[in-house]
Amino acid sequence: MTNLNLTTRETKLTDAEFASIERNADGRILDDFDFVWIWATPEQKATMHGDDLSRGDDTDEELRCMLAEFM
Repeated sequence: MTNLNLTTRETKLTDAEFASIERNADGRILDDFDFVWIWATPEQKATMHGDDLSRGDDTDEELRCMLAEFM
């Protein structure tokens, strides 16, 4: 796992950090995906495809539900 301090960071990922994230042979992100998704910029998210994009949509939906419950 790449050490990006994803659980304690306060800023979006730089392009260099995003490029350093471990991926499998198919390009699927292996690091803690939810944190990668949260800290990725819109431009970085736009480069994701397939399973990672689906996982990102699921993460966004889960966050929307959590926010609605909180409100």
